[in-house]
Amino acid sequence: MEQMSMLTLAQKETLTAVAREGDASRITSAAFIRKHSLQSASMVQNSVRFLLEKQILTYRQDKGVKIYSVADRFLRLWLVKMY
Repeated sequence: MEQMSMLTLAQKETLTAVAREGDASRITSAAFIRKHSLQSASMVQNSVRFLLEKQILTYRQDKGVKIYSVADRFLRLWLVKMY
C-alpha cells in the first residue's frame, strides 16, 4: 500500500494497532499501549494527529469517548492480514 510508505514507524505501529482493534478507544491508555507494544502515549498522540490530518484515521464520539478507526475499510483489512 502506497500510504504506508509515507509513514514513520511509530505512525505505522499506531495505525496497525487501531486496525487490529477495529474500533479503538482510549488509545493513549497504558493498557492499549501495552497490548500493542507501542512506545508511549505521546508517540500515539503525535501519530494519531498526523493520521487524522491525512484522513487515514477517523473518529467519532460516543458518550464523550473518541472511538478511532481506519478510514479506508480495505486498508484496515490489509493491515490486519499483513501485520
